[in-house]
Amino acid sequence: VGSHRLARRMGWIPDGSDVQRQVRELEANAQSVCYLGVDGSLALIFAVADAPRREAAQTIQHLQRLGIVSVMLTGDRKAPARAVASQLGVQKAKAELLPEDKVNAVQELKREGLASAGRRFLGLGPRCDCSVAMVGDGVNDAAALATADVGIAMGAAGSQVAMESAQVSLMDSDLRKLVVSVELGRYTLRKIRQNIVFALVSKLLMVAITVAGHATLWAAILADLGAMLVVTLNASLVLSRRRIARHSHGVDVPLRGGHSHGHRHECRG
Repeated sequence: VGSHRLARRMGWIPDGSDVQRQVRELEANAQSVCYLGVDGSLALIFAVADAPRREAAQTIQHLQRLGIVSVMLTGDRKAPARAVASQLGVQKAKAELLPEDKVNAVQELKREGLASAGRRFLGLGPRCDCSVAMVGDGVNDAAALATADVGIAMGAAGSQVAMESAQVSLMDSDLRKLVVSVELGRYTLRKIRQNIVFALVSKLLMVAITVAGHATLWAAILADLGAMLVVTLNASLVLSRRRIARHSHGVDVPLRGGHSHGHRHECRG
């Protein structure tokens, strides 16, 4: 029993044969074809298919609205890979990849991101955050997860090797949590920048008042405590944003530890 590579090596699929036509029809329907041989001859072919998770297409649409380009990396043949990518709205698909090929693909994406950053620095291209995140759960994904800028392992169905290689492990396989994670991360960064700017401006303003000779001890204490309270309250808004993001995407994100139990198979990519 083997894949298309084995069938080619054994000479089981002559060009123009009925078997080749049947294989193309099955692959066009997003099915991966397997081959069974007996005594060195082809006995039968059969097809298997992974049903895309019901939230996969919605998740990819949300990520695209956030400006994230989705690329599917898979070891399947090109025809079923293109069919699945079309169903889900994935922008790019790279097929027939071995584990080392996935590593090379991630490195290529990182180089493309660096090139885009250079064009943006020179004012020749659009804004690009130039980071590559890899989502996976299998042993074959481990090396690519470690190579990416951010490796994300789907913890519920993921292998131990994948979870150890990734920088982030989601506690279940709900793909919508990727959207929540991106939105929360960006919102948190905005709050951090706001707090830094406010703290610096308040300190500089106090220095200017002191140099002008109008500062008092109580004014300095009030400025210091006031800045601390404003920064703390502004940072606490992240907690309310977390609840909003959770409910807006219909995701059960625990507020303290733990994990939900809606285990499903994830879309490979």
